[in-house]
Amino acid sequence: DYCDVPFCGDECDKADPDSCGCRNSKQQDYRGTTSTTATGKECVRWEDTPHYTPENYPYDSLQENFCRNPGGVYYEAWCIDMEGYHQLCNIPYCGETSTSQLCQDSDTDYCQCANMYEKDYTGTVNVTRSGLPCANWEVIGFFSVAHETLPAGSLNYCRNPDLWDQYGSRYKRDHAWCYTKDRYGGPFNLGWDYCDIPVCGGDNATCMEMDKTTCGCRNVNYADYRGNNSHTAWGDSCENWNKTKIINAGDYPDAGLDGNNFCRNPESSPNPWCSIDFWGDKKNRCYVPSCNPCSCKPPSCDLDSNTEACGCPSALQAEECCIEDNNDECRCEYLKVACRKSIEIGKADFCGEAFDTCCGGSADCMCSVTSSICFDSPGLVCNVAADYCCSSPDAYSYHHCKCDFSNYVDKIYPIEFRDTRHSCSVRDGVGAENVTLTGVDQILKAIYETTTGDFWLNKIGWLDEEVEYCDWYGVSCESRIVIGIDLRGNNLTGPFPYHNISMLHDIQSLDLANNALSGSIDYVTFYNLRHLSHIDLSSNQLSGAVDILISPAAKYVNF
Repeated sequence: DYCDVPFCGDECDKADPDSCGCRNSKQQDYRGTTSTTATGKECVRWEDTPHYTPENYPYDSLQENFCRNPGGVYYEAWCIDMEGYHQLCNIPYCGETSTSQLCQDSDTDYCQCANMYEKDYTGTVNVTRSGLPCANWEVIGFFSVAHETLPAGSLNYCRNPDLWDQYGSRYKRDHAWCYTKDRYGGPFNLGWDYCDIPVCGGDNATCMEMDKTTCGCRNVNYADYRGNNSHTAWGDSCENWNKTKIINAGDYPDAGLDGNNFCRNPESSPNPWCSIDFWGDKKNRCYVPSCNPCSCKPPSCDLDSNTEACGCPSALQAEECCIEDNNDECRCEYLKVACRKSIEIGKADFCGEAFDTCCGGSADCMCSVTSSICFDSPGLVCNVAADYCCSSPDAYSYHHCKCDFSNYVDKIYPIEFRDTRHSCSVRDGVGAENVTLTGVDQILKAIYETTTGDFWLNKIGWLDEEVEYCDWYGVSCESRIVIGIDLRGNNLTGPFPYHNISMLHDIQSLDLANNALSGSIDYVTFYNLRHLSHIDLSSNQLSGAVDILISPAAKYVNF
């Protein structure tokens, strides 16, 4: 049996072999009692297997049907299931998170779990790593080495079926692959190649870069891979980088060469590579699993360098590219892209973080942020952006806001909003109903009382039942519809009457400058005023931020 001798400075130092296995020994040190495969199938007893018996491997502790790795034939502990298949077990690596743990609840229509030899992949990738189209499994199956039955609908998609050789023995390839019937020039000359399937484990919810000892990012040609694969795509052993004749390893101190023979890409070649003893002056391509592209940081800090259909890469940029600036203004720009990318795929990841970062916790600027996101990606994103902007619990305000938001954006981009007609019709209906029920004279009366009208310098006609409201001082009308209020310098005091003014839906000009009105600027109420083009509230005691969407028709604004 093995002795308990620790590896110097290794994660396996003092590790318990009954609970985990060490990566550097391919989990040959594992002595636990797990007896099921990673897919939940029961293992057969080792003594009942045709080859991997305790007699043939007396030093590998092949007890009962416990998961082991006799002879180090695979890179993790495994066993043979009741159907005779070699299957990996879900044994954690000592001192690290296992790939199988990362793969829990992952979508195998999109990615694959390396600990299962990518046999779990059910997606639709149908080209090889080298760009060759895959042949249909059923069409070429007659000419190929017999393979296990594939799930219905596999067509020409990359898979990893077990194979039988000419002696009737099963064997397995390490990754998802497909046949490439054109590789050697004819339908009967079948070649094959591995496919480039992302590794499960990185997603928008956590948004963390993946462990680069297990995969590499395609957007940097796998130059960030730091795993210990030391074989070419065709199975040849790599030679030490210090011996290669192709490059001087010392010229690439950050490429992860470090006197090893692992597959790397020190000079940005299309693929990771290494040299072999037989051809020391030739690059030999390696196969390296692809990290989930949504967990890969773009190679530059350009805002448009995230070419993936997900927001996480932009969120990673916000952390990486704003270190020197160390300010929210820098992070805000990247997080807006992350929010937009997330909305485009039907999620809302990073939007809350974007609003908090861009607005500093204040809701006053949310519509500016959402309109910016909308302009960057006209279309469906604008509908969601409008929902964020107009998320008032008051349906009356919501539909006015949604209608005005869409009309404002439409001036710059002709976009068909999903709910524009509905929101605008509700706005018009609710607006007319409020005016009818309340009466314009009652709205003006409320403005008078809110701003202590008894102390105005000029209040001619106000509240006089015998005087038509259109003849009250400072009120302008067209066909009895109020289109303007001018009470500049008239000693108005108290809180600004936002709610009352917002009910005058056809007002075009509002001048309340040089008074003593107070309070914060509640610009949301102005969204109802689609015709308000002239606003002057200067020289009052108002505070707060002013949004660019304060009124969709605004031409002159003075606060």
